Amino acid sequence: MAGVKTFFKFSCLGCLTVIFLFVAVVGIFGWISGSNATFTEAEANYTPEQVAASLPLSDFDQTTGSVNRVKLFVSGVESVVIRPCEENEGLAVEASYNDKRIDFSETWGQEPDGTWSYNVEMKGSGSEFMRLVEQIFNRREDSLNLCLPADAPVALEAQLERVGLEAELGGLWLTTLDIGLDRAGAFIGFGSPLREPVSSMSMQVNMGGVVFHGVGNASPGMLNADYKFAGLTVDMSGDWKQDSQIDLKGMASGVTVIVPRSVGVEGVPDLAPAVGSHPETNPTLFFAPGTDFEDISVRRH
Repeated sequence: MAGVKTFFKFSCLGCLTVIFLFVAVVGIFGWISGSNATFTEAEANYTPEQVAASLPLSDFDQTTGSVNRVKLFVSGVESVVIRPCEENEGLAVEASYNDKRIDFSETWGQEPDGTWSYNVEMKGSGSEFMRLVEQIFNRREDSLNLCLPADAPVALEAQLERVGLEAELGGLWLTTLDIGLDRAGAFIGFGSPLREPVSSMSMQVNMGGVVFHGVGNASPGMLNADYKFAGLTVDMSGDWKQDSQIDLKGMASGVTVIVPRSVGVEGVPDLAPAVGSHPETNPTLFFAPGTDFEDISVRRH
């Protein structure tokens, strides 16, 4: 019995030693990382005159490329914010980051047809664990804040990996919206109607939690979602202006779709019909034939 007690005594001491050494190593690495971190503040501003629509609306056509384009490629950044610009802003970006770990660049280009393009890249390196340790010891987070003009039609594409995203897109003039999220958490809202209904909205979500709110205010003609190992909430409330073709497909996920009582819905079994004034003339949401509703919950609100 004494031998057993001695064994457990030294086993526990060994475990405590291992834990102590682990904490010490993490602390040393965190202290070194914090000591070497150099945070950089970067910004760029473009005037309202630079980003204003230079062609009549009828000449902007995404199929021919005659549309302004904004592309974001961001990874390993704790906070990404996208919002409409104020009246005195044209297009602006602000970034705060550890330049030992993150590379940041932004490029503006004027096209011969009078449109413009804007690209932002902000990519981090290193493991998620060390990034967390660095954040604890620095007590600062890498961040990106982008405002988009409301008076110019924009095709927005964002590929985001290992980020936290908060986007309020209400009031913008979006022609298309394409968002890819990998191991990310995101809230994407449309608090007010877009200047014009967006022709298509697509999202690809891998291992993340995402909320789309007020999608009706964007009134997408087509909405496509491809997801796996994700939690996805699509709140379609808002002021629908047109019918929409909806295609949801994925695996190993939980998806909740909330549709307003006033719009028609086709392709969803056992859903209550639309109510309100003139429901027969209101826009209709057409879910793609063959949609697997096993992991999709659709309800009215």
